[in-house]
Amino acid sequence: MSTTCSFWQQVALNSVGPALTIVVGTVAVGGLVSWLQRRRESRLNRQDLTVEMFQVAYGFYTPVEDERNRIHYGTSKPGSEKLDSTFEQFRIAGRTIEARLRVPAQGSEDNTSRWLWHCVLDLLTLLYFHQRFPALRTTELIAGQVEEHALTNNREQVPEDLVQKYLRPDGLEEPDEVKRRFAQALEDLIEHRR
Repeated sequence: MSTTCSFWQQVALNSVGPALTIVVGTVAVGGLVSWLQRRRESRLNRQDLTVEMFQVAYGFYTPVEDERNRIHYGTSKPGSEKLDSTFEQFRIAGRTIEARLRVPAQGSEDNTSRWLWHCVLDLLTLLYFHQRFPALRTTELIAGQVEEHALTNNREQVPEDLVQKYLRPDGLEEPDEVKRRFAQALEDLIEHRR
C-alpha cells in the first residue's frame, strides 16, 4: 500500500474540512440566533407586563383620587357606584397579573416582582377602602391584612422586608401614608423589573 494519496482522495479530504465547518457553523449560528431571539422576546414580554402593571395600578389610583378630590372640594356628586365598578375591574386585572407572575419564566425569576405587585394591590385596595368605607371597615381591613400576611408568610415565605416596608400596620390608617407607600412600592417594582 502506498502512503501517498491519489489526487481524488486528496480533493475529497480537502473538501470534507470546509463542508464540516459550514455545517457546524450553520448549526452554531442558528442556535445562537435562536437563543438571542428567545431572550429578546422574553425581555419584551417582561417589559409589556411591567407596563401593564403600571397601567392597572394608575388606572385605579386615578379614579380613587378623583373621587377623593370631588368629595373634599365638593365640586360634584360623588361617583361611588362607578368607583365600586372600577374597583372590581382593578381587582380582576390585578389578580390576573399576580397569577402570571406566579408562573416561572424561562430562567428563574425570583418572587420579588410578585410580592411587590401584591403590596401594590393591597395598598390600592386600602386606599379604596379609606375612600369608600372610612373608620371601622378600614380598621378591620388593616387588621385582616396583618393577620393574612402572618399566615401567608408562614406558607409562602413572603419577604419580611417587603411586609415591613409597605404593609406594616402603623400609618396605614392615614390615606396619605398609604399613597406614599403605594407610590414607593410601584417605583420599587418597576426598578426591580428593569
